[in-house]
Amino acid sequence: MGWPRSLQLSEQGLEIIKNNIARIKKNNPSWNDLDWLEKATNHIDNKARVTSVSTLKRFKSKKPIEVKGYIALCQAIDIDWRKVTDWKSLGIDQYEFVSNPWENTLLENEYTLTGHANSVGSIALSPNGNTLASGSYDGEIKIWDLQKRKVKCSLKAHEKDVSCLVFSSEEELISGSYDEKIKIWNLQTQEVKWTLHQKELGSNPYAIESMSLSPNGEYLFINSYESEQIKVWSLPKEIKQVGCLSKHKDGVMCLAMSPNGGMLVSGGKDGKVYSWGVPSKDNQPHQYYEDWISFPESESLEQHSDWVTSLAISPNNEVVASGGKDGEIYLWNLNSGTFIKKLEKHSKAVLSLAFSPDSQTLASASYSQTIKIHNWRESNVIQTLETYPNYTQCLVFSQHSQRLLSSNSQGNICTWKPSSINQ
Repeated sequence: MGWPRSLQLSEQGLEIIKNNIARIKKNNPSWNDLDWLEKATNHIDNKARVTSVSTLKRFKSKKPIEVKGYIALCQAIDIDWRKVTDWKSLGIDQYEFVSNPWENTLLENEYTLTGHANSVGSIALSPNGNTLASGSYDGEIKIWDLQKRKVKCSLKAHEKDVSCLVFSSEEELISGSYDEKIKIWNLQTQEVKWTLHQKELGSNPYAIESMSLSPNGEYLFINSYESEQIKVWSLPKEIKQVGCLSKHKDGVMCLAMSPNGGMLVSGGKDGKVYSWGVPSKDNQPHQYYEDWISFPESESLEQHSDWVTSLAISPNNEVVASGGKDGEIYLWNLNSGTFIKKLEKHSKAVLSLAFSPDSQTLASASYSQTIKIHNWRESNVIQTLETYPNYTQCLVFSQHSQRLLSSNSQGNICTWKPSSINQ
């Protein structure tokens, strides 16, 4: 079964929702978590219809979260919409389903992009999903046309490994490297617009391990396994360092930004995962370190015993996945930092994590030469992809093409499609 595309409620169904909201708020007068849901009932037209196209934004702890209408309705009645078989008993007269290609389906290799002479340690998709950037250990960046499945251009970008890539727009790419430099590229002219060399700025130079860009493109966060600090840079008009986040006790290994821009998450050699929130009173970069949460908040709870090597945040801004050097995978609530569960571990370090577009499937890649596809809600592995003799270094889901892309130590980029998709 897929997920609901749209629902049409009877008057009775709408009344059920309103009564449930009133009951819960009466029993918990100090709990404001259902305020957003109460507003959702006003999002329904006079025919008692709510569609997934109509997205309501709620603010929990003053951080915007997107909630689809159909999920909101089911949450109001305290049910799991994925398990509903009799919608009419809920007062829902009409419903329509759209197929979910990632729901417990197997992946198959569709095609492979070749051309790099060395390991590909980083890949990134452009906003429209048609262009892929890949960075190699020899410092080369290739720009691919995914529709034509061929290279558009190759850039002699860095002197050492290209460790991270991020698109700031369709025409602009940011690259980070172990050569201690960050470059901003104009992809139309294939020229460097700007180069940050930390040594020239009087900053202690270190190899760039990863970076994350805020969705509005205004702030760039960079980190290194050699430093316990996360540096904050302002973009794009006046490029300068404007902040420094310090909480880790050892080198920072990975970063992840929530799709709504409300949270930055970091993982380090100290085995810690922290989230950095943006207070609603001020959206300036130096405020990022004021609201931080340790994952977990209590030392007695489940936590990594070794380096945190990979992070991913679900597209619905609710779940953080963290992978460790010991092969463990933990899931956390993004807003509270509370532990959710552990997933089946890899035998070696987790190198990359990625959530599917619907947030229900998690892909994990390991130095053990495997990719695991997890149905994380059910805590089971749908499929294990053997990548011997190569190990996968980076994973990216494409929301536009419904594909999973992976880069490996042989220099190839593999495209995986759900078997439920015929083309």
